[in-house]
Amino acid sequence: MIQVRWTIVALVLVGLAGLVRADDKPAAADAPKPQAIDFRKLKEILPAELNGLRRTEASGEKNAFGGMSVSTARGEYKKAKDQDDDKEPSISVEILDYGGVEMAKGLAAAWTLAEIDKDSDSGYEKTVKIKGNPALETWEKEAKHGHVQVLVGSRFIMNVDTRNVPSEQLQKVVESMPLDKLAVLK
Repeated sequence: MIQVRWTIVALVLVGLAGLVRADDKPAAADAPKPQAIDFRKLKEILPAELNGLRRTEASGEKNAFGGMSVSTARGEYKKAKDQDDDKEPSISVEILDYGGVEMAKGLAAAWTLAEIDKDSDSGYEKTVKIKGNPALETWEKEAKHGHVQVLVGSRFIMNVDTRNVPSEQLQKVVESMPLDKLAVLK
């Protein structure tokens, strides 16, 4: 969830930077601005079942600020809607479309420019490729919490959070998502 907040903060800063630049170049205001797709299309990407868990909730929204728009879709996956998340497996998926604004991509997924490989007794963090897409995978051993952030089609950011799902299944969960369908959405 902290990663999501920082992503939103980065996107707001990009929007504000766009406002400042708009004052400097009035002619650029006539150029079409990239727009995020309808969040309903992103919701359609969320599968009904993921890693043996059913989708118990799906939501979405679109927000615009500073000439930039962001669409988000979220899905929650559990065995049962009222389960105890501290003991049972659960998965949260969030898909963000920041409208193809390059600066937003750079701020939200700066890790794509680095190679990361950290390991400790408490967990790990590493950059990987999932179905050809750059991804950042983290695992917290004690909390049994995993997080994978994937940049899909150089436009969409997918965040997958797991609880009580073994670390060796993290990439498999993301691989089971329809990343190819997401990459071609417009």
